[in-house]
Amino acid sequence: MIILIHRNYDFFDIIDDYIKDGEVISNDKVPSEKLINCISFSHVYTKEVNSDIGKDICEQFLKLYTSIPNLKDNNRNYENYKKDWNFVNYWLNDKIRESQLNGTICAKYFSEGLEHHCTYTFNFVDISDFIYHIVEEDFKKMKLLYSLYTNYSKLNSILSNTSPKVQQSLLEPSSDFYDNYKKARNMCFGRNNKFCQKLENFKSKYESSYIKVHEKGEKFSKNFKPLPEDENSNIISTATIGSIVGLIPLFGVLYKVRKLNTKL
Repeated sequence: MIILIHRNYDFFDIIDDYIKDGEVISNDKVPSEKLINCISFSHVYTKEVNSDIGKDICEQFLKLYTSIPNLKDNNRNYENYKKDWNFVNYWLNDKIRESQLNGTICAKYFSEGLEHHCTYTFNFVDISDFIYHIVEEDFKKMKLLYSLYTNYSKLNSILSNTSPKVQQSLLEPSSDFYDNYKKARNMCFGRNNKFCQKLENFKSKYESSYIKVHEKGEKFSKNFKPLPEDENSNIISTATIGSIVGLIPLFGVLYKVRKLNTKL
């Protein structure tokens, strides 16, 4: 049996489409006659003790799905159609893992249930074709990246507000950046995989906010915590210097041998 492991980090390229002011987008105008399908779904696909949780995630899923135009309209020709689905897939994996449903149902099975009970909302699209279980290693990395971008969204919202109380609140998201970025960066030492590439993209994006912060003046900048400087360069430099130092005695031996051969 061949198990395919998907590593789709591409939705981070357009993550700003899904997060506004630190919150995931949500269509609160989904008709009640569509949301009511989540009741029957939860009774069939989640255990009775967790039916309220299943119903809640189902409703949130419908609100997210209908807030993404290209999914709602099934615009498969749109270049970011798969990225949209990859984000929704991450979101569903996260919701299940962070709830009491964790270990009782997988994202794939959950989506199959949604297909059967919310057919008209999805316009008969087989949404389970786009949903899969994200392996733990990649899920943790995606969650780290997602938390970084969520805080980045909060930061941008704060920078556009001039209230003194809001200025002080700048410290909270920038402090979260600092700790989470260090965790993520430590996973990328000596590596250049998809996760590390997306982390580098985030770093560039976050550093571009430094200018905005300083333009706001000292009241803003004193509450802002920049990303930690890259320590890897120091590690690499130390290793390189150590290697060179180790070669110095060898150069001395080679010089003596060459000098002896010249005399002979």
